[in-house]
Amino acid sequence: MTDRPPASRAPSAGDLGLDEALARLDRVRTPADLFGSDGADAARLYKRLARLVHPDMTGGRTGDAFARLNELWRAYTEAASPAIGTGRATYRLGARAHRGDLADLFHLTRDTGGGPARLLLKLPRDPRDNDLMRREAAALRRLRAKGDPRYRPYVPHLADSFGHVDAVTRAERQGNVLVALDGFRTLAEVRAAYPGGVDPRDAAWMWRRLLVALGHAHRAGVVHGAVLPEHVLVHPEEHGLVLADWCYSVPDDDPAGHVPAMVDRHADLYAPEVPAREPASPATDVHMATRCMTALVGDGAPEPMRAFARGCTLPAQRRRPGDAWRLLAEFDGLLERLYGPRRFRPFTMPPPDPRRSTMGSGHWSTDVYSAAAGYRAATGASAFAYSDGGATAVHPDLDPRGVTVRESRDSADHPESLAIAVLFDVTGSMGTVPRTLQAKLPGLLGLLLRKGYVAHPHIMFGAVGDATCDRAPLQVGQFEADNRMDDDLGRILLEGGGGGR
Repeated sequence: MTDRPPASRAPSAGDLGLDEALARLDRVRTPADLFGSDGADAARLYKRLARLVHPDMTGGRTGDAFARLNELWRAYTEAASPAIGTGRATYRLGARAHRGDLADLFHLTRDTGGGPARLLLKLPRDPRDNDLMRREAAALRRLRAKGDPRYRPYVPHLADSFGHVDAVTRAERQGNVLVALDGFRTLAEVRAAYPGGVDPRDAAWMWRRLLVALGHAHRAGVVHGAVLPEHVLVHPEEHGLVLADWCYSVPDDDPAGHVPAMVDRHADLYAPEVPAREPASPATDVHMATRCMTALVGDGAPEPMRAFARGCTLPAQRRRPGDAWRLLAEFDGLLERLYGPRRFRPFTMPPPDPRRSTMGSGHWSTDVYSAAAGYRAATGASAFAYSDGGATAVHPDLDPRGVTVRESRDSADHPESLAIAVLFDVTGSMGTVPRTLQAKLPGLLGLLLRKGYVAHPHIMFGAVGDATCDRAPLQVGQFEADNRMDDDLGRILLEGGGGGR
């Protein structure tokens, strides 16, 4: 996929001894002198050298050499900006811009080929999610081909889609190139900025435009399948809206017809047919969109608006409205009865509170935990799907390489937070302990809070393996206060190794 000269290979590390390793580190002048230009060989050499010159392996004699090795490796990895060639253009990969549910978005510049200048490359963290990325690309192409051109601004613009081979792991990931958006914020960000709820008159334009986006998609034969706060982007000043992340979408010609996956932490927002693995329909999107908007408004919604929402979230799918365009007309009539003729209301986002932190915000919900557990039971999925699915390396979210700090901060949600780190020994038979704790997590949190032992716990889960022979000797999550701690726990790689020197 990459147009470049043949890679220079790093010298073999197979027979390397300590003396040769020290001599090599002493004589090299640049990272490329040591590692060459082949990413996979470079990674293998780095790991071999790190084991040889680690101070713990030499009684502390090689501390300077170990520091030198890590300086060279950091410079090598930071300087690498891979060129990616496709049939349409050549791109250069930049820094990560955003972290999503299952994929990361990276800044992307176009070296050759025409088109928009500001792009983002969306890559799944786990190659097993490549099918979801292909599903998104197919949905966006279908919307562009079959949808009404007037409503194209309501969905992301897919500029390209291709397979990308990781230079280090050689794993192939399906990437989608999307045109970058400026000035948009997620509904999750809007809700966080207005903890008391958004004024219903301001939420009205967001609700209306969300129904337009759904009507556009449904007429083109696509159900979004995951209308969640992080997937609905709004432009506060221009009153724009984009419905993003079509990885969970269901086309009307899909034989299975059900939503392919769920975002576990939002399990309580899904329509009942989704965890039940029943066929989805436009009424599925209507249910989830309504849940998003009622959560945004909070307790400030007038009763007629609440009644409208109740009709859109009935448990039985066939009793819910499924025509978003007709529902929009009904909603417009409701708004006119409540507030009179439509008129533009400026909407602004308050400046962020510097005391708030994304990590460690929110609150634990046993209902969310139970809904996610029920979904896994219905689908046969494991709470440790990453490890049980055959993973052989540390999950990117738990990889400590390059991490300088894991932060636990006081916030409006948790003004007196207490950081608690739980690191498991996952060598040998000890690998069963995280599974036991995951099953008892609600009881643990309940005990801490109910008994008053800790009012505002921030819990970080991690794991310690064998430093000499495990592929993931150290795994470190984030300090979390809500159900994201369960997500981190489930990402632990349970190697069950041990027996190193």
